[in-house]
Amino acid sequence: MRESLYVNEFNAAGVDLRGKSSGQIKTKCPVCSKSRKNNSDLCLSVNIDTGAYNCHNCDNSGNIHKWKSRKPEYVKPEWNNKTELTDNVVKWFEGRRISQATLKRMKITEGEEYMPQIQKKANTIQFNYFRNGELINTKFRDGNKNFKMVKDAERIWYNFDGIGKEVVIVEGEMDVLSFVECGINNCISVPNGASNFNFGEIDGVESVIIAVDSDEPGRKLEKELIRRFGAEICKKIDWGPEKDANGYLVKYGKMKFMDSVMNMAEDVPVSGVMFAHSYFDELIDLRDNGLQPGAKTRHTELNNYITFETGRIMMVTGIPGHGKSEFVDDILVDLSVGSGWRIGYFSPENWPIQWHISKIISKLSGSWIHKLTTGELDYYSRYVNDNFFWVMPDDSFGISTILSKARYLVKRFGIKAFVIDPWNTLETDIPSNMTETQFISKILGQLSIFARQNDILLIIVAHPRKMDKNKDDEFEVPNLYSINGSSHFFNKTDYGVTIFRRPSDDVEIHVQKVKFRHLGGVGKVRMVNNVSNGRYQEMDSANAGYDNRSFLLKPIRN
Repeated sequence: MRESLYVNEFNAAGVDLRGKSSGQIKTKCPVCSKSRKNNSDLCLSVNIDTGAYNCHNCDNSGNIHKWKSRKPEYVKPEWNNKTELTDNVVKWFEGRRISQATLKRMKITEGEEYMPQIQKKANTIQFNYFRNGELINTKFRDGNKNFKMVKDAERIWYNFDGIGKEVVIVEGEMDVLSFVECGINNCISVPNGASNFNFGEIDGVESVIIAVDSDEPGRKLEKELIRRFGAEICKKIDWGPEKDANGYLVKYGKMKFMDSVMNMAEDVPVSGVMFAHSYFDELIDLRDNGLQPGAKTRHTELNNYITFETGRIMMVTGIPGHGKSEFVDDILVDLSVGSGWRIGYFSPENWPIQWHISKIISKLSGSWIHKLTTGELDYYSRYVNDNFFWVMPDDSFGISTILSKARYLVKRFGIKAFVIDPWNTLETDIPSNMTETQFISKILGQLSIFARQNDILLIIVAHPRKMDKNKDDEFEVPNLYSINGSSHFFNKTDYGVTIFRRPSDDVEIHVQKVKFRHLGGVGKVRMVNNVSNGRYQEMDSANAGYDNRSFLLKPIRN
């Protein structure tokens, strides 16, 4: 089940969702419960799926969603430059091997703060986030390891002003303090957990040591950082049983940390040079769990034949007008909403861009955009703005130019899929010493390497040659060998799909190649193209109403 997009907004408002991520619940009201005699009464009704709430005690009601401009105006906490700390706080940090000098350098503060997890004020340690000397945000931590940040403040890297050409990246403020304690000041932490960081702020870094936690989330973050920076400038540290930098400092002390920690940094294997021990964690996972299917869409029958994995190439073909691009958009909207993928496009046939954006919004919202209010259109366009990206070079449609733009989208925004639609818009001047088949083989090899190196699913939409008709005057179903130019369109791809529309307007999705069995197999799925929103839906769900619902939660109409 997908988590409601309102979960974070309820959490930010101090509403305890009692471990739920969807549905309707009753809970305490952060406005009135703390002042009530019967403060255990669950007086607040919350619909996590719609954002609606109503308190039966104080009549506080409405919708949690608050509109924000495309360029949000962030709240900035006030800095009063009071860094005096009580003995208890100083001693607590000393227990973690962090000296008072480091606390002053990093401007650690303390004070009372309302903590929504316990619904009352508590004394907190305050990690202050500065950028260019200006206070941008503060993270509060109470004695029970509850955390919160300033509501509506910008999320930036902790110790942002320590960023230089060389940088150490960790996963928490205490780890930053550990490095600073040992004289390594160019250490920063990802903001608000391992999954949320703005890469653009550190785009100019030339050397990176990744020293995140030695657990599963840390390994996922490490992999993503390597993908974004590029293995050639990265090293990594494995903390072993100590898990993180502060655990290592506590166990071994400052001198050993200073003497040995930087020597622990290992080169990240560069593409093309591989060693078995570099894949030990993956081997453990393979032993314990076997090969797992890829990311799935909402199409249950289609999932039986194809699931999607990054690092691979997918060819999509079909007779012009049969819905190839619409099918690609449909599955990518699913992968964006369901699996958190960000998507890049080089799609001259879907131009002007506002037309393509409108089609994606229609698939997200369940309605063509002319039926959306201005508020709803703003809501969905903001989602598209954050998760879908287009490239349209002014100077060249050459393959190297397109891939350089795709690489930028990987590095800057972390896209997981990139679409070339269609193949014949690429500028492919065949050298005089090559046949067309040899040239296409070379280009597809180059694209395959790019997909692996950047860990993306590269989708290529290609038109077939002019198709023959059968005795009933119907077109034959094309396949990957039908694409103009070369049999390598079949031979060198990991996935192969043909879209074929029957005269009845039924659409057949022919999965003609899935290279690896754990990702699916050959088969055919019958679908229809929903005229209400451009989505594809399987025949058995055509009248269920599911595909007229919004993939995302709609705001209040205005």
